[in-house]
Amino acid sequence: MEKKYFVGESFSKAQRLESGEYEDCRFLQAELESQDLTGYKFVDCHFEDSNMSLAKLKNTSFQKVHFKNCDLIGAIFDQSVLEKADFYSAEGYQINPAINRIKKAKFSREGVLGLVTHLDINIQ
Repeated sequence: MEKKYFVGESFSKAQRLESGEYEDCRFLQAELESQDLTGYKFVDCHFEDSNMSLAKLKNTSFQKVHFKNCDLIGAIFDQSVLEKADFYSAEGYQINPAINRIKKAKFSREGVLGLVTHLDINIQ
């Protein structure tokens, strides 16, 4: 993708993020709520203070991607590649490791709970 910086941009159903591959891009305060990012590929990208809640992420690749202070509440990761992705300061994610590739991804201790919600277990 030619454009490298997306600062404060708001994407909607009418104005979607262009489908394709994004490498070494920065998304700062981007509004990607409810976006269908099926099949997109992000490599060495940074999402900072961005809203990706309720995003549809089927067969989406986030390799070596950093999510800094991002809202991922209700985002649906389905058969996505999340290898070496950094979710340390992201919030609200729910990722099923059985159907997503998460090798060497980084999570906070609190965030690890987002990896077991699909098990419907009670953790106290």
